[in-house]
Amino acid sequence: MGSFDSFLGITGKVGDCVFYTLNGKPVVRRVQKKKKGPKSAAQIAAQKKNTEFGKASAAGKYLRRALQHEFETLRDVFLYQRINQLLLRIKNLDPAPDGKKTVKGGLGTTQGAELFLGFRFRKNKKYSKEIMFSPSANGEIAFIGASPTEVPFQIIELQINFKNGQFRRETAPAEASETGAVHWKRKFRRRKDYSHFLFVFGEQTFQGMVI
Repeated sequence: MGSFDSFLGITGKVGDCVFYTLNGKPVVRRVQKKKKGPKSAAQIAAQKKNTEFGKASAAGKYLRRALQHEFETLRDVFLYQRINQLLLRIKNLDPAPDGKKTVKGGLGTTQGAELFLGFRFRKNKKYSKEIMFSPSANGEIAFIGASPTEVPFQIIELQINFKNGQFRRETAPAEASETGAVHWKRKFRRRKDYSHFLFVFGEQTFQGMVI
C-alpha cells in the first residue's frame, strides 16, 4: 500500500489499483490477483487433510452433544480436546483414500474399535473402574466382572450419524443377573450412515464400545 498526492480526487478501482482515503490521506493498493492454473500436489494434499480434519472435529461436537448431560457432570474443560484427538486417530485408520477418510470408517476397523474401547472419558484413572465388554452370540452384551451394586452405572445405547449429528439414545440402569453378570440386549437395529455405541456411565466409570 502506498500514498500519493492527487488533485483529481480519484477513488475506487482503476485497472489493477484501488484508490481510497485512509486517515485523511489518499492511498493506493494493488489488487491481489488469484493464481490461475491447476493446484500443486501439496495444495491438493493440504486441502484433503483440512477436509478430513473438519469432519473429524464435527464428529467430536456431535458426540459431545449426544452425551451432553454425561459430559457436563465431568466438568473437564479439556475433554473436547481429548475426544477430538481420539477421533482424529480413529479417522486415520479408515482404509479409504486420502480425502475420504471418516470417523465412521475408522470405527469400522478392529484398531479403531479398540482405541475407542480403551478411551477413558473420566481422566483420573485412580477413581475410574474399568469395565470389560463381551458381545455374545444372541446379540446381547455381557459386562464381565462388573456389578452394578459395587460400581453403580447406567447403560446408554447410542446411534449417531457423524454426517449431520442426528442421533437416538436409550438409557437404563444396569441390573445384575443371578450369576452376578450384567447383560444388555440391543434396542436399536443397525441404520445406514449411523455408528452404534454402548456406554457405561457412573460415578466411577465412563467408557464405551462400538457394537
